[in-house]
Amino acid sequence: MYAALAGLAVVASSFLLLYLFFRPLTSGWRQALLSAAVSYGVIAVVIVEALSAVGLLALPGFLLSWTLVVAVAAIKIHKTRWDGIPKLRIPRDQIILLTAVGLLVAAVGAAAIFAPPNTWDSMTYHMSRVAHWTQNQNINHYPTAILRQIYSTPAAEFLLLNVYILCGGDSFVNLIQWASMIGCIIGITLIAKQLGIPQRGQVFTAVFCATIPMGLLEGSSTQTDYVTSFWVVCAAYYILRLKNFSKPSFADISAAAASVGMAFLTKPTAYLAVPPFILLYLIFSRHTRLERVRNVCLILLIAVLISSGHIARNFVLFGTSFSPYSISINGKYGVNVFASNLLRTAALHLGATPFPAVNGLVNQTVYALHDAINTDVNDRQTTYGSTRFAVSYVFHEDLSGNPFHLLLALCAIAYLTLRHRRRELLTYLAAVVLGFLLFCFFLKWSPWNSRLHLSFFVLFSPVVGFVLADFRSRNVGFAVCLALVVFAVPYVLWNASRPLYGERTVFNVPREAQYFANQMVIAVPYRGAADFIASRGCSDVGLLVREDDYEYPLWVLLSERIKGGLRIEHVALAKDNPSVKLQKDFTPCAVFSVRFKDPVLFVQSVKYVPGWSSQPVAVYVKA
Repeated sequence: MYAALAGLAVVASSFLLLYLFFRPLTSGWRQALLSAAVSYGVIAVVIVEALSAVGLLALPGFLLSWTLVVAVAAIKIHKTRWDGIPKLRIPRDQIILLTAVGLLVAAVGAAAIFAPPNTWDSMTYHMSRVAHWTQNQNINHYPTAILRQIYSTPAAEFLLLNVYILCGGDSFVNLIQWASMIGCIIGITLIAKQLGIPQRGQVFTAVFCATIPMGLLEGSSTQTDYVTSFWVVCAAYYILRLKNFSKPSFADISAAAASVGMAFLTKPTAYLAVPPFILLYLIFSRHTRLERVRNVCLILLIAVLISSGHIARNFVLFGTSFSPYSISINGKYGVNVFASNLLRTAALHLGATPFPAVNGLVNQTVYALHDAINTDVNDRQTTYGSTRFAVSYVFHEDLSGNPFHLLLALCAIAYLTLRHRRRELLTYLAAVVLGFLLFCFFLKWSPWNSRLHLSFFVLFSPVVGFVLADFRSRNVGFAVCLALVVFAVPYVLWNASRPLYGERTVFNVPREAQYFANQMVIAVPYRGAADFIASRGCSDVGLLVREDDYEYPLWVLLSERIKGGLRIEHVALAKDNPSVKLQKDFTPCAVFSVRFKDPVLFVQSVKYVPGWSSQPVAVYVKA
């Protein structure tokens, strides 16, 4: 634990020094925090790419790299003066709301610290790719049956990798999403300030952002949606600043470009959320047409450079720079398809209330409207995989909706467009709405899409904050925000994956068991398999799994039982798997398999037979 705390101290001190570096160069503490965060993200990507290129992706390389960063920042800090902590005058009602926000964020942070990563996607590929990179000491593509581990955009996992190696494990990896949550709250209030919203409206903006149910559930995980949302917020902020500058400096353009690049390298949904802000800049900027085109080209060029390593690796293996699979993209387009996606998307949130009657009415309405437009609500070309439309009220990071936040956003849009003609705010709103419409136009509906909407809910915060502050009665905005806080509490206390209250919580359930919080039925078989492999003194382990099977818990279980020399590789890959060409000579002493029942298995022409099994897991050993 001491080593993990020392690693966390390195991460925290590096960020703190970057903040102190930017504080004298920026107009406020919030802007300095954003500048430090963007710089930290880009530096982390550069460090990972550079250390990987020379095969030194290990603790000494990270310590040396961040020591150099800290040294450069410290030299600069020593030569500058800081104007100290600004004095703020905050009314009592705003103090109450900010205190409530602080308590919510702190509770999410407690869950992030006491719980291990246990999100389904993290167990299959987010954390698994981090483990493979650490083992291989590089981020090159490797043979795997779970191809998302290699072709998915990796910026969030690069940040996880920094913390994972510096802390010697996954003790604090959940803090990446938690820090992104805090960054979104701070960044979105800075956008509110940029839009001319007064302090009271900025506080309401912070409350709306901090109480988004999906955000509260994801903020303690190793999902990537809050990380994506933070980079999108940074991109929106810096592009808005760029639009209002008569003569932007290269530093201003670089900040916007770095934010865009980090967003694109984190999650493809950023390709839908960010371009509307670039379009906003092209249309409404004060610059000449030539300057606008030049600046946008420079932003995109720098953004592509940040992603160039991942683009190159994907192109070499898959023949494409992006995902080789388009299973999430609509198979057809049209007015009816667009209307269907809009209806089902809205229902994901509006049908996620604590009131079963309301949820049932939303569900029936969607089916009735689909009948009216003669469209199948579960059309395979517009619906992901084999999923079927339904609404649900659950405290789960994959499925939860944001009902009251969507209602507030829709009311705020109507209020703003009908009663106000604030050009700056309306153009910002148009960019956010356009990004959301692009999402519904291009991507298939799925029950998990609500977490992909997190960026848009965060971006809607200033609009709602402005409207709540615009009411003549000061009590209206305060009451609405207080209601949001109260409604948010259950999502923090009874998070299905990381509960803080109840019989089984992150405080009283053994850490090893918590990895299986979302699939407890396999906990005993996985532990049994790990015990069997360790009892044979086997440290070279083959993996025979499918695309959506848990992998990362096996790394944890075997690492605790086998001290040193552990190597885990995917074996017996299908011939149509593009990564099969990356397989090297690896003859494991045991093969861990999930849902495979073959009586005989061959790896590198070596015969293996079942040596231990407990459904759905089996361990093959050499015949």
